[in-house]
Amino acid sequence: MHRSFIAILRVGIVTAIPLGLFGVTGHLTLADIASPGDGMDVVGALGAAIVGVGVGVGASFAMLVVVMRSLLLKATDLQNETAEVV
Repeated sequence: MHRSFIAILRVGIVTAIPLGLFGVTGHLTLADIASPGDGMDVVGALGAAIVGVGVGVGASFAMLVVVMRSLLLKATDLQNETAEVV
């Protein structure tokens, strides 16, 4: 496979993870979940989901920056190569 495709696939996967966790966070926030105890297990799960969303969004942004940087370097190399030919 092409290296750019693999990099874009990685960004897509890392972006899908926070979207799933965002759904879990919304469900835990809006659903009326009966808990046997004092409800701290739901609060813990909600906190873990929120932290997961934050980490996932940060990771997807970092991977997007890396991919865009590599594409920019490739484009400038091709532009310099074209300028030498002309």
